[in-house]
Amino acid sequence: MFTFIIDIYQSKLAIVMSILALLWAVDDANERFNRDELTANKPNVNMDLSTLALPQLTLNQFNEITNQYKKYQPQKKADNKPKINKGLSIEEQAKQQGKLSSLQIGDIQLTLKAVIKSDTDGVGDQTTNKGEGLIKQPKVLQALILVVNIITNENSIKKFSDMSQVFGYDMKIDSHRQITLSKKKKKETPQSIKEDTEQEQQIILTLYK
Repeated sequence: MFTFIIDIYQSKLAIVMSILALLWAVDDANERFNRDELTANKPNVNMDLSTLALPQLTLNQFNEITNQYKKYQPQKKADNKPKINKGLSIEEQAKQQGKLSSLQIGDIQLTLKAVIKSDTDGVGDQTTNKGEGLIKQPKVLQALILVVNIITNENSIKKFSDMSQVFGYDMKIDSHRQITLSKKKKKETPQSIKEDTEQEQQIILTLYK
């Protein structure tokens, strides 16, 4: 009987020891696992923090990269704004001839606006004593011409009397709606011809072309 009790006690002791050994092994494994995880998440303080050397590009490589980049740059929109007309060139001005509604002289454009009869001093009919009575002086024909600077767009209406000079042209009033502007100019001749020849530029400026 006593021997049986001892055997049972020894069996229970072996079981308890086995359980304790198993718990110790589990605890030890768990501790090792946690230690490895902490070590893995710990930052590396020995990291090399020296300045990194950037790659050096050659001139050809730089130009090639720049050209490739230009393909993706937005294209400039075409300028659809109307260009300012600066008028005729000197050669084109010299070729102006015949019946026109306007005449360009340098940066000035002339347009006939009206032909009027005006007193010589602008205060009324002039009279003079001749013989036995008074004689009325005839009124003077004058052309009202719109003068526009095509560069600055400044404009004004100027009055020119018949047979007067208008910006280098001789003016003759033909009717209430038409004037003639004429100017002599040298004609181009071969160098073998020494005589200077002149030709006349004549423009008929009308109220309506």
